[in-house]
Amino acid sequence: MGSRDRQSVLFDDLVDKPITVAFTGPDLTSDGGVILLKAIDEKLALTERMAQALHDSRQPGKVQHEVL
Repeated sequence: MGSRDRQSVLFDDLVDKPITVAFTGPDLTSDGGVILLKAIDEKLALTERMAQALHDSRQPGKVQHEVL
């Protein structure tokens, strides 16, 4: 096997820990992008804003999980 060219992208402004994305075919994973999506969601507060827009008509005494 020969050496493969690698291309990396750094997302240094999204999270405190370094994240490097390497675009290589054989090394792909189906859940690798979840870390990036979580960082973007936290930075933009998309899930939090969406939860605030929903009306919760459940009885508070019977609720085990918040909308968020």
